Amino acid sequence: MKIVTHETDPNELAEYSHLMEYQVKPGDLPSEHENFRVREIFPVGNLLCGDLIINEEFTEKMELHPFPEWVTHLLRLDTKLPQVAGYSAIIAMSKKDHRKLSKLDWRLKIKQARDIVKNCTMEDIVLFRLVPGACAKINGNVIHYAIADKKPDTSSYPYWQVFEPSIDWNQFKPFGKFDNTGYFTLPFKLEVP
Repeated sequence: MKIVTHETDPNELAEYSHLMEYQVKPGDLPSEHENFRVREIFPVGNLLCGDLIINEEFTEKMELHPFPEWVTHLLRLDTKLPQVAGYSAIIAMSKKDHRKLSKLDWRLKIKQARDIVKNCTMEDIVLFRLVPGACAKINGNVIHYAIADKKPDTSSYPYWQVFEPSIDWNQFKPFGKFDNTGYFTLPFKLEVP
């Protein structure tokens, strides 16, 4: 298992950019007359914004979406207790394997992802740590799950907002059966070391 943070060497972070990216200000923004620009558009569905208290300190669960999601670690204004760290646990795969998985039909993608999870070991897991104020993009077709550090009584669980496309899958019925998320079970219990 490997833990990376927003402070990890940029060259090392680049190795994982096909899986997850910390969102940072582009070097040329703002320019003289530009203080806003569109970073990325996902042209299907409306925006879903979800609130997530990461209250799982261990898990055997993983999930997969065909679309990206953005997660932002926010300050908790409902408590004065400090937050423990939150992590996006991701099964590392090469760019080539990720590209192959991304191109599969949904049913084949779920079958392939199930095999990847079934054969996964702790060494295949990368934990991306988010701190309050950090935002990260988890790319589409990445097997992942959110998990928290162990919480002492003097702390609170992390609060993330999750932004992802809200897609009406009924519109895709002419093309076959689709689901927005595939769920899988790891062959071990995952927790932050």
